[in-house]
Amino acid sequence: MRITEKIKQLEAQTTSYISAIQQRLAEREQPQLVSYFTSSMTVAHEANDENFCLGSYHIWNVGTKPLTNPSIYLKLHKQTPFSFSGKYTTSRFQQSFQDQLIWQRFNDERSKHEFWFKPVNETIIAPNETIVFPHFQLTWSHLKPYSGLLEGWTYCDEMQEGIMVINPLHICSVGYAEEEAEVHDDAT
Repeated sequence: MRITEKIKQLEAQTTSYISAIQQRLAEREQPQLVSYFTSSMTVAHEANDENFCLGSYHIWNVGTKPLTNPSIYLKLHKQTPFSFSGKYTTSRFQQSFQDQLIWQRFNDERSKHEFWFKPVNETIIAPNETIVFPHFQLTWSHLKPYSGLLEGWTYCDEMQEGIMVINPLHICSVGYAEEEAEVHDDAT
């Protein structure tokens, strides 16, 4: 009899532990996402030719809960020589697109360094799904050494503080890197 009682006591204790662990896991369950850039570049070697980067911004929901009202913030640093363009709508131009993920820019269109976008016809990213802001372009001149950085953050209702992209795009010319190294060498 004692063994049977002890087994029942251990089973009840195990059930209690499992319930406590499940409750704590449910409390800790945070939405999770991964944001990253993919890109391809054409770099000119002639002074008058233009450099070109074709990029896409991916948002992958790696969590177990849907993410609602996603938006992205792209930032070009002030000294960045890049010009940004892409396929998106603005508040002045609205059109009905079916079966396509359309992105809308919703900050000041005159800004050349800060870009806020949100998907128009997709407000939820289901678990294990990815949405993409595709085919934006960065162009810049090869007339002088260059260095530039494009950073990105993803926001949603569940992550209002934002999550930074895991691979910011940093592009610089070899000549620029060599000049910077010489400047640093001269300073010592």
